[in-house]
Amino acid sequence: METKQVVYIFCTLVLALCVHLVLKILKPKEKIDTTVFEDVLDDQGWAAEDEGSGGEKGKEGAAAVTSSSSSSSRGGIDIDGTSTLTTTTPTAASSSLAAGASTTATPASPTTTKKPFQKRTDDGPYEIGDRVILKGLLSATELNGRHGCVADVWNKKTERYPIALDLTTTTSPASTATANAKPPKPLSVKICNMEREPPIPVEIETRRVDVVNNGCLPEVEGRVFSFIFNSFRGSVSGALKGEKDGAKLAAFGWTFWNHQPGGGGDAKQQEGKGGKGIYPSLKEFLFQMDPAKVEELEKQLNPESPKGSYEKVKQALDSPLAVASWNVRIHGEFWIVAMGPQGTLVVPVHNPNKQVYCVLGIKVPLGAQVMGKMPRPPKFELTLVPWYGRLVHDPLLMTTTGSNQIEVASPQLAKELVDTVQLAAAEGRVVSRLAQLEVPGGSKEGLPYKPNMRGGGGVLMSGSNSSNSSNINRPPGATNQPPPDFSKMEPATQEERILIDNLADFDVFPPGPDGKQTPMGIWNFIRQGETEQDNPKRLAFVLAANGSKITDYATECLAPTPVELLKVMLSVVTKLQKRPAVIGIDDPKCCLRLQFLTQGMKNVRVLQINVTRKKGPAPSTSSGTGTLGTAGPAAAQK
Repeated sequence: METKQVVYIFCTLVLALCVHLVLKILKPKEKIDTTVFEDVLDDQGWAAEDEGSGGEKGKEGAAAVTSSSSSSSRGGIDIDGTSTLTTTTPTAASSSLAAGASTTATPASPTTTKKPFQKRTDDGPYEIGDRVILKGLLSATELNGRHGCVADVWNKKTERYPIALDLTTTTSPASTATANAKPPKPLSVKICNMEREPPIPVEIETRRVDVVNNGCLPEVEGRVFSFIFNSFRGSVSGALKGEKDGAKLAAFGWTFWNHQPGGGGDAKQQEGKGGKGIYPSLKEFLFQMDPAKVEELEKQLNPESPKGSYEKVKQALDSPLAVASWNVRIHGEFWIVAMGPQGTLVVPVHNPNKQVYCVLGIKVPLGAQVMGKMPRPPKFELTLVPWYGRLVHDPLLMTTTGSNQIEVASPQLAKELVDTVQLAAAEGRVVSRLAQLEVPGGSKEGLPYKPNMRGGGGVLMSGSNSSNSSNINRPPGATNQPPPDFSKMEPATQEERILIDNLADFDVFPPGPDGKQTPMGIWNFIRQGETEQDNPKRLAFVLAANGSKITDYATECLAPTPVELLKVMLSVVTKLQKRPAVIGIDDPKCCLRLQFLTQGMKNVRVLQINVTRKKGPAPSTSSGTGTLGTAGPAAAQK
């Protein structure tokens, strides 16, 4: 009897344990809290990235992705009704990006959710969002006359207001020629150095262009805008003898918009001196079109009612609310954060006073063009120009990597960007126009165009040095090399990304006492020969700048592959615990691919090297006496 009781008790315990396990398995899993995104992002959009990001969740900054990334929804904010937030789902549109990347998306019908947002207030004489003009500044006279808005509460101790300027340099310091420049500091201004911006006159407000299709110009306006921009690009290409590179065309066109070097003064003063700028030349050309061409043009501009369409082009070219004021523009790197019925909301990458801009697209909303396949807010280089009371983006969209790889915000940064947009919308600080062109006495001055100077194979202006040239020495005998063309480059493979990520974990060899790179910081990857006859065993060597052999290896084919070089490099770097700052490669195709792959890696340059080979034995010692030369990557001489 006792045995039966023991068995009964044992079976009962086992059954209870089984029931407990089954209930535990069937219990719904706890979801990670995504309320930080509230109604701006749904669970299948950027918020979902938190659930599967693992260790990435705590990272800040940006990561590089390709157009193969996917996400089904994006956030949008109705900036005219600050209590209303919308979520839009891009479905089908396309845009050809400057660096070869493309997205496919259009906004679907938005669903609307009410969400209150607390506006900050204080006891100062101004309110957050009030429009102001700076005046009487002594230590920063260049800011006098600039327009902006009150960006934060009044500091009673210093009696200053944080001011967000409409025109600001939004380019990353690391991507400009002054790589060591510090990020801009928040601007705080005393009350005596600011005055209220006058209201926009009614007659100007009535000319403000409408917004259609969740943030686009009306069809005819869009056609006129596109025609003028195409003509602008064509004229610059002609001036540069057929240049096709979009970054170079933009840099030249905007830099010399009003006048070219050689005279000084404005466009009128340049006439007859050979200094006429892009704008006066473009205006002259379009004002003198052949009547036969005008008729065909009008059919393209407005197929339903073509007559008079050409006049819209001439009016825009002459209007201080449009093309005539394109010297006043906003250029730099932006996070594309949200879409709304009034446009796409973008945030400058370097944004000390948390400025937000509302941008119109031409045929498709900007957000629909670039956000459709991005897991989180992507980063793009944009130029925003005025168009009858709106801001419209230059059709040329450029990635910040100079390739078809697109940087996206980390999950933490994505949350901060959404918060920034929400707050700006609630406080009425979103900039959707350049009011300085519309108010009485407003400034007609813009900021100089500062093109990005990307290192590691990014897009460069012709004749420019890489952005990291101030940190990494140019090898002895190196010659200027044209900027690489990544327009046809395939996205990085998983194996390539893993190798690059592992290399990036190591620090570079430090420079010597004189600040110049030591020989061990410069590695040459050189084959013994380029033909089957000269290199039957397909041998290759890694040499330091002083000619000493670091290692040797064999390649599968006569031309090395990027993966082969990366594996060899990683094996040596793992032993030395340091990686090179300069990499020289004697194969052009492999060099171009590595330039593309190393764009996101700090303190590294990849250069193509020219090797003059001599018949003889391969180097067998580390003394630098081998026949493959002792110079740096640019020219291994015999």
